[in-house]
Amino acid sequence: MLVIELVVVLIFCFPILFLDRIAKRFAIHQKINAASVRSAHFLGEQSGERALTPPETTKLIALYNQLIFIQKRDKPLYEQSRAAIVIELTSNERIHIQLSDEDIDVQRIRSKNTVTFWARQDELRTWLMRNMESSELAH
Repeated sequence: MLVIELVVVLIFCFPILFLDRIAKRFAIHQKINAASVRSAHFLGEQSGERALTPPETTKLIALYNQLIFIQKRDKPLYEQSRAAIVIELTSNERIHIQLSDEDIDVQRIRSKNTVTFWARQDELRTWLMRNMESSELAH
């Protein structure tokens, strides 16, 4: 009887674990870890570029990983000339994070494709507004 129960558990659990792994691989919002970040910086409309400090980068990664995906978009709500945060990964991907009227627009740029999506994370939005304002005032 124990063998039958074990077989039944394996039959139902294995496909779920396999599908979960595939879903994570193809998810639109993929989490990042600190080891995969080459650099992170603000791009201000008037102030130019400012590198994030290590504590700012750590905070940004934690907040980015908590984003709630809302909807995929064909393109960002605003042009790239708006203030943004850019995260460059060791995999040669770039992530652009911009404030939008609604919440946050994220562009994940890979060598051959770009994925744009609308996301929500209130603490990240507040943190971005505060840091972008201080970045603009500092220059």
